[in-house]
Amino acid sequence: MLATLCGSVILVSGSTAQFITPLLPGMWIGQPEKSPPTLPVVPPPAPGPAADAIVQPNQKKKPDAAAKEYTTVDELLAALETADKDLTTLTATMTFDNVAGEIEGGERQSRRGTVSFRNSKTLAAGAGNVDPKPVPPAVAPGAAPGGGDGPAAPKGAAVPADAAGPIATSSKSFAVTFDVRISGDNKMSREARTFIMHEGVLVEKLANDKHINRYKLGGGTDAAKIDPLKIGEGPFPIPFGQKPADITARFSVALLPGLTDVAAQEEPARKMFEETYQLRLIPKPGTKAAKEFSEARIWFAKKDLIPIMARTNKIGGGLDEFRLVNIQLNKPIDDAVFSTAVPEGWTLEEKEMR
Repeated sequence: MLATLCGSVILVSGSTAQFITPLLPGMWIGQPEKSPPTLPVVPPPAPGPAADAIVQPNQKKKPDAAAKEYTTVDELLAALETADKDLTTLTATMTFDNVAGEIEGGERQSRRGTVSFRNSKTLAAGAGNVDPKPVPPAVAPGAAPGGGDGPAAPKGAAVPADAAGPIATSSKSFAVTFDVRISGDNKMSREARTFIMHEGVLVEKLANDKHINRYKLGGGTDAAKIDPLKIGEGPFPIPFGQKPADITARFSVALLPGLTDVAAQEEPARKMFEETYQLRLIPKPGTKAAKEFSEARIWFAKKDLIPIMARTNKIGGGLDEFRLVNIQLNKPIDDAVFSTAVPEGWTLEEKEMR
């Protein structure tokens, strides 16, 4: 699962599925034979009590009075570099659709869950909710704090997930929880799987098994260069704050109309995607990303440049797509959401990022 997510740049990978199968009413996934995947989009709900509970993208953030229309890649990348200057937190409901490559059987799956994002730099500047709490000193079970001869931490006690020391530094934290899994035959099952990146630590929490996988992002001088939220380096890319020169050095970038390759069949969905910028990123030869995927697409709402959908076409086939709705900006998020500590009674396994 993590390998699948980490190989994607937020959403779609090419697949050999030759027919379209409904996973839920109004939601479809698949692709025609020998052509790039084009996925229908769930339209915003019709007016009514249920719709009132859904906050569509851009509803919570007022547009800048001086906002401009970006017409070139350079203009949009420059704007994205500073798009998070007033963003402290983001929460949303997320859909993750996956079609495996032909060699993997072409299985189709869909997951539903939530995503939370926090930028401690803007928090420290005084915007949004309270500043994140400092990370406590790491103490492993049975070891004395600081490695000295003092009292050992009791075995079985909760252990900070960065007990081996931070392996990278980042002001950005995210937490993604999948609650529901829907297979290709429309069978629904409950899932309690959470991915958290915080203070340079990436963990996968499996609540049903009371187990945590902690992934090493690198070591030594390389660790400081790793950003799991960077396009091409992690499972859930958030391109805010990335320098345009860094992006164009690794990708051939094109700015496309929002509706390009979006099978929005309902008028509300079409209108929503008409009001987006679509970036197409093709990895340049010799880059790490070129080994993972052949193309990525990210859609940004024109009003506030919040990413609402992303796709990746993987090498060898396969399709991943993430979509965000019910987006809330700059609302307080409990620190516990980003906790990478190992709860008492849980098991921990160290793994390498693949």
